[in-house]
Amino acid sequence: MSRYFGHQWALEASTGDRPIGPNELGWMESALSALPPGLTGAERMDMIATIAGHVRALAGQRGGESQMTGAMTLVLREHAQRFPAVVAALTDTAKTGGADQAFTFGLDRILDGLEMLLRQRV
Repeated sequence: MSRYFGHQWALEASTGDRPIGPNELGWMESALSALPPGLTGAERMDMIATIAGHVRALAGQRGGESQMTGAMTLVLREHAQRFPAVVAALTDTAKTGGADQAFTFGLDRILDGLEMLLRQRV
């Protein structure tokens, strides 16, 4: 994910239609080789697509995070009563910390699901 942050153009270049060459297959080879045994070929491809999608989605949001927080704060000043769940979550986050953990949290949940699937097959 850090490569996306260091090179803002990389996110756009790695989504949608793009030429398939040795570099594209190289990252795919590395990703597939890192997966544990026990998955079908289709599941292995789906797993790397799921992880890559998670990384790309969060990399795309990264730049606008502080802008979004500022906009939410402005709206909540006048309309907090309409959004009690949002207020509760933000209040809890301010008290207990844990903000900006979406990448790690999401990746852990994806990998937990993979582990559960593999354990069911044993």
